[in-house]
Amino acid sequence: MGLPEVLLALGLLVLVAGVALGLNAHSHRSLRRNVERLAGRFGLEEVSGPPPRIGLWPRTPSLHGTWEGRELALEPVATGWKGTRQSVTALHMETSLRKDAIVRLRSRRGLNRLERSDLGKLTRVAGHKPEFDQRISVATNLPAWFVLRFPAATADRVLDELGNTAGSITLAQGRLSYHELGLPAGKNTAARLERVTLLLAHLATTLESPSDEAISPDAGEH
Repeated sequence: MGLPEVLLALGLLVLVAGVALGLNAHSHRSLRRNVERLAGRFGLEEVSGPPPRIGLWPRTPSLHGTWEGRELALEPVATGWKGTRQSVTALHMETSLRKDAIVRLRSRRGLNRLERSDLGKLTRVAGHKPEFDQRISVATNLPAWFVLRFPAATADRVLDELGNTAGSITLAQGRLSYHELGLPAGKNTAARLERVTLLLAHLATTLESPSDEAISPDAGEH
């Protein structure tokens, strides 16, 4: 390879690196704006992680705090290694729901359209209308308990909000969690996460019931 070819290759390498850095910087600024917007909207405090050992940008901060009397957290995380690495944004809301209840509501958009085999001992629950079942998958270990606390109005709200995402909502150990692939960057991400947070609060209020103690944990679960 002669000198002109070497210089051309180096020039292309510098160009590609410059474009990548520019896109990375734009994404990081968008992420920062969204995190700050969500922190202000729900009165949360930013918790910055330790600086990365390598890389140009600091780690994505988490948000923690109490909103409307409930513990709330936003935790963007990156998992995996090299080719398998992926980023996930998680919203967590603590509730007073029974600790043994497991509920999984999953949008059928995106990769969620693929059937999963990780339901374990969960039972699929049908929705109140065909459109709901076409766009939302619901499974729980306590179907009778869940159905009594999941009215049509709440199902419609889940359909409107969760059905327009590619995410999922899980109730486990008394905590409601929303997960979606990707970090919280992008023009419409903050608004979407605001709506999802309000949906989690609505679900928590709807599912919480003082009559839990009067219902047998095994009622209707066979």
